[in-house]
Amino acid sequence: MTGCDLSLSSQGPNGPPKHVLVEHRKEMEKRRKEKMEEEEKLPQVEFVNATDMGIHGINSAEVDRPSFRSRIQEHLKEMEELYGPEAERIITRESTVNFKFDQLISKFGPSLWPQIPS
Repeated sequence: MTGCDLSLSSQGPNGPPKHVLVEHRKEMEKRRKEKMEEEEKLPQVEFVNATDMGIHGINSAEVDRPSFRSRIQEHLKEMEELYGPEAERIITRESTVNFKFDQLISKFGPSLWPQIPS
């Protein structure tokens, strides 16, 4: 056959080998556990009144939020991990877009809820 052979030599007629399936299952269980742990860290809110929702999330004082400084530090750390030396430039662009968005929201004051055509 000319070109590239796409068949997997270790793959049997019934699909991938068992060790691949076991590794995949372990990986998926690990991801599920991590996701559940992350969800447990989030504040639990059973019901949110539509008037308490804003552009940036829930406006209610009942929700426990991390401090502004800690959120910024976490964001900077994450951006540096993702983008390396380009992180500062990307953060600047992101901040500019967020600032322009906030300006437009302040200028026009669109209602978020309900969006019923008149």
